[in-house]
Amino acid sequence: MRTSGLVAVAVLLSVVAGAVLIARVGGGDEDSVSAPPAQDDAGSAVDAESSRAARASTALAALERAVAREDRAAFGRVFDDAGSASRQASRLFATLSRLPLRSFSLRYISEHLADLSVAERRRIGENAWLAEVDVRWALRGYDRREVQAEVDVIFADDGDRARIVRIGPEDGGRAPEWLLGPVRVSEHGDVLLLASPSQPRLGRDIERQISGLDDDVRRVLQSWRGPLVVVVPGSAAQMERFLGARPGQYNAIAAVTTVAGTDSDRASPVRIVVNPPVFAGLGPKAGRVVLAHEATHVATGATTGSDLPLWLVEGFADYVALVAEPVPVEVAAAQAIDRVRRNGPPDRLPGRREFATSAHGLGASYEAAWLACRLIAERHGERGLVRFYRSAETLGVAAAFRSVLDTGPRAFTREWRSYLRGLAA
Repeated sequence: MRTSGLVAVAVLLSVVAGAVLIARVGGGDEDSVSAPPAQDDAGSAVDAESSRAARASTALAALERAVAREDRAAFGRVFDDAGSASRQASRLFATLSRLPLRSFSLRYISEHLADLSVAERRRIGENAWLAEVDVRWALRGYDRREVQAEVDVIFADDGDRARIVRIGPEDGGRAPEWLLGPVRVSEHGDVLLLASPSQPRLGRDIERQISGLDDDVRRVLQSWRGPLVVVVPGSAAQMERFLGARPGQYNAIAAVTTVAGTDSDRASPVRIVVNPPVFAGLGPKAGRVVLAHEATHVATGATTGSDLPLWLVEGFADYVALVAEPVPVEVAAAQAIDRVRRNGPPDRLPGRREFATSAHGLGASYEAAWLACRLIAERHGERGLVRFYRSAETLGVAAAFRSVLDTGPRAFTREWRSYLRGLAA
């Protein structure tokens, strides 16, 4: 499944189944989060806000240094002494220290337009405020460029220095992978697995399934060289938080491929994120197919800026996955074939409406898209299917039909409908 404008998931085998302060490794020994005292004449709202911003920036710079030096004590001193802040500091440092970080930087943007709630103000005090912070990071060996995200941070200020009360939203809002909680990190060839220790059995299952996953994709996309990052959250709610999704939006989805931050151009780092309760219900073969489907989205750049029709994006991803893990067509397309037997073939290839996460008959739509790509491969060979996909990216689908398949969209749709009738018969 893919996000950032488009959503995708492998569905088969009865499964309904993405000016910066650079982290410094040296440069000064001070770990204090103290800042110069505010000017005596900083009585105006503008001056007060500027002064708070300066002290918050000093705190963020100290946090960067602590991450770069892996200094737990210095990291903890940036946070408020309150119990919840101290606990988040401990958890967050443990997570960040386990990640293969190439860089980690923080930049204060501004006080948030949405102020603290009355309850938070009462709990933290009048000297607290909510701010927006630009965070950038990269995983060594996996992210070719930095991930960028904007994260809410609550600061408390005693007029002399600012401390962090909380990083990230308490409820709702999108959160980076390092804010989801504790993580186990393991590398499997060109695949990095970030798994919650609260899902030990699922983590072990996925460890086995991702072995050689990049090779599965290269059986069809021979020039692709990875890498992949797979995230296994501790719960469906954590998955929703990672995606910034509404509760229940992905209840029928086993995995999603999404951009890691807020940028969504072709070079943006992406993550495959697993939905624990759904994925845990898959068998080993179905799980491997889902992961290969998502890995194909990474390999084709389908998550970042693709304008291809969804039937081609999803059908091609299933085609690649099922080359690696062959399944008889009467099993892999059981839902689509049953729908044709009951209602006849669809009038058109499945589109955005049919691929919505809440759509009725979602599994049959994925299978129908796979059958369209399977038909192209049968008629023109696997290389022909790959050429068609690549030509559609550069020339558009209509032009690719003419130049690669020597047909047009309407004629192909008629052929596909006849193909479905034949399978149903």
